Amino acid sequence: MRPIPTGYTVNQIILAQTSSFVPIGSPTFFNDVFQNGIEITGVTVTTSLVDGTTGAYLQSWIPNAVGDYQIYTQISSGATIYNSFMSEIFNVLSNQALSTNVYVGL
Repeated sequence: MRPIPTGYTVNQIILAQTSSFVPIGSPTFFNDVFQNGIEITGVTVTTSLVDGTTGAYLQSWIPNAVGDYQIYTQISSGATIYNSFMSEIFNVLSNQALSTNVYVGL
């Protein structure tokens, strides 16, 4: 689980490839956002091409509240679903909770 602050932009590289590692031409990405294990709306996942020769895409999103987030992504082209996966879990904390200040009292 990776701790991040609210308002932090999460960037992930994903590969849209066939099982033979061939880039998928003009893939469609279907994304669901889960917060604390429940599917939510209000968080937009954007996907943009990084390298067409490898099928690499950048997936970006910004969590809007404290909680544990995961993104489910399904990659398809036409009627063919090539792959689907869940991202790692991102533990979104308040900026105050992530403070690294250490105070020593006497």
